[in-house]
Amino acid sequence: MGRRVLGLGVTLLLLACAKESAAPPRTSEALERSARMLTKLDQLEADLHEEGSKLAVYGELEQRHSQTSQIACQVADEHVQEMRAITPLESKHALDLDGLRGPGITFWSVLWCNGGKVLETDGKTPAINSDKAAQVVEWYKELYRDAMEPEVLSWDNASNNRFLLSGKGSWIHNPISPYVAAVEKKLPIADEINHHNSPGGPGGIHSATGVNSLGIWKFSKNVALAKDFIKFLFLKENYNAFITAGSAFNQPPVKHFGEHPIWASNPKYAMLPKEAEYVHEQGWPAKPNAAVQLIVVNFILPDIVAKAINGMPTRRALAWGEDQVKLAVQGKLETKGKS
Repeated sequence: MGRRVLGLGVTLLLLACAKESAAPPRTSEALERSARMLTKLDQLEADLHEEGSKLAVYGELEQRHSQTSQIACQVADEHVQEMRAITPLESKHALDLDGLRGPGITFWSVLWCNGGKVLETDGKTPAINSDKAAQVVEWYKELYRDAMEPEVLSWDNASNNRFLLSGKGSWIHNPISPYVAAVEKKLPIADEINHHNSPGGPGGIHSATGVNSLGIWKFSKNVALAKDFIKFLFLKENYNAFITAGSAFNQPPVKHFGEHPIWASNPKYAMLPKEAEYVHEQGWPAKPNAAVQLIVVNFILPDIVAKAINGMPTRRALAWGEDQVKLAVQGKLETKGKS
């Protein structure tokens, strides 16, 4: 699954299975449902290539995106729950917790989808120490215990891409960068990679993103020239070319760009424009502020998970996180963050 909205480039979740196993696993209903879903998506992709049916199928694919996302999420959860019974011990599974530390923290998305939040709407009141957040942390603990390996705690932000492109990875919550890289490098695995919208939860479908901003220093001696340059960059023809040059990796959250021809140029891009409808800035429902940035650069959210999976009781980990969020609101955390 992938999507990019003005700078999102962080991976959270990677479920991966080794291609070879010592003994064949027993039949799994979850796997069978997953196979049926993928077959249906493959047919849609094939139809998109047929002359005369492109627009109709594209519209159908957009209409079904929400249903497909929910099915994918349900199937993923069922895989985890059945893992001990159906997966050989030597199979590989991994959760990229380090990926949580990047600018597009997926922990926000998971928390929102479960109805939780880090800050109240006022942007000042911590809300992380809640029952909803505790459920999310318990989910991470179960996933790590049943499906992950300790080595993932030392992964960097590119480890998940490498793992997927190695042929061992099966699913990542990530932008489309692995697919773009596979196409550019003419890797055979590019044909096996596809995308779907972000899975949702009891709280709906939500995605966190990072936004790249352009600014001009007040003390600059070339303010007028800088303004002209920014205007030039955002001319329709130039920005359209920017989206094309990025191979659909950069997706502006503006409705007009949802009509960009690149989304119809490849059936694997068809679901991308819808992603902008579910995007929130980190900190939502609060507005972006300095405290949110301190929460991000000091890794408060991934450290809550890391503490919990290493033995700290969930509520104690959340209490620690709540204290850190309070410090962030007070501006008492390091602005440079952690290395």
